[in-house]
Formats: sequence, structure tokens, C-alpha cells
Amino acid sequence: MSALSRAGISETSMNLHHFQDQVLRFLNRAPLSDRVSLFFEEALLGTAGSVRAMTQNRARNATLVIHADNWSHCELAALLAHHERAASRGMLMTMMTFDTDTPKQCGIVETDSEGALQAFYEKHANPPGHRANAAVYVLEPAMIDWMHANPDITDFSTEVIPEFIGRIACWHHEGVHRDIGTPQALLAAQGDPRHPLNLDLRDSWQRDFEKHPIHQMIEDYAAVVAEAHLRT
Repeated sequence: MSALSRAGISETSMNLHHFQDQVLRFLNRAPLSDRVSLFFEEALLGTAGSVRAMTQNRARNATLVIHADNWSHCELAALLAHHERAASRGMLMTMMTFDTDTPKQCGIVETDSEGALQAFYEKHANPPGHRANAAVYVLEPAMIDWMHANPDITDFSTEVIPEFIGRIACWHHEGVHRDIGTPQALLAAQGDPRHPLNLDLRDSWQRDFEKHPIHQMIEDYAAVVAEAHLRT
């Protein structure tokens, strides 16, 4: 949210499904509550289906789509500027990429000399590299229209991206971008540089969160890792 604010984005829509109550408690705080509109995904629609559902009232401007299960230290303004240049060349989407240590678990990209996507390997057993899809996209209105014209499509990586090979620009992110869905990854994220916050969020939610059991779990995991390192 702080990164979006720095990029000049004042209005955000957020999709809710898993742990709705916890997310709502996080968002129901000033200054977040007046910046976010909520979409409740009652039944899972897939990564493409949720984008389609959230763009029923389609704006005629580019749409920034972020899969929020990653910790990303990214300047979104640079991504948006890159997309504006790419769109002037006829590109319908810009995909943020990053270099991954686990290419088999990611969508791996191949691009031409101008950074246009030429091939895409989603969770391939033998991917041809380590430059991966970061699941952060800027979509032109024509792509949103195409998704609405194809209502049976549900998955963005396997059903949308392959249809637009050659019309997708890639913007490479050199900084931190990691999944934080495991204790190992969350522990690594604790040592990453932090975004400069431009939102004042020091409140009761933050104080309660600092007491959350997740922090003790990470400390315990770090101790186990340190002990194993000493033994080796």
C-alpha cells in the first residue's frame, strides 16, 4: 500500500477470499480505509477470473494488477513509465520479471532484444533459465476487453499470457521479490531492506501484530537453522 501511494495511485481495489476477517481488520484503519475498495470473491474464480470480475466497470485506462502473496521492494512508478512507452509501440501488457532461485516453481520467460515476451514456461520441469514472471502486470483496456470476451478463461498464467506472446513487454526488477509463504522465506524477508513508509500505521493493530505468534515461530525456526549451521 505504501508503494502504491508513492507511485501516485490513490484508489485501489482489493480481492478478498482467504482470511477475510483478518484482512478487513488490517484495512479498517486510517489512512487505508478510505483508499481501498473491496471485492469479496465468494467462490474462487482463478487469477484471471478475479481480474475479470473486478473490472466489470471497465475504465479506459491501463490497469495495474498485483498478486499480493509476494514481498516486493519495487518502485512501481518506473514500471508504469515503462508500460507507457511499451504501449506506444503496440504492447498490450507489461509483465514485471525477476531472477529466481527456484525456476521450476515459477513461470520462466524468454524475451527478444527489445524485451518483448517470446516464450513462457509455467512451472516447467526443465525451464531454460531463471528470469521469472513476478505476477505484477499493467494491462491495456484492450486486454481487459479480451478477458471479458472470453468468460471461460480462469487462469492468467496458462490461459491469458500464452495468447499474447509477442504483445507483452517485460520490465525487469533487480531488487527484492520473494514469496513469503513459508517460514524459510519469511525469515529471509526479515533481513531484507524495508520500503520507506509514507503511511502512518503506528496504531493498535500494529502493536497487536507485534505480539503475533508468527514472530515467535520465526525466531524458533531461526534458532533451529543456526544450530544446524553450527553442527555442520
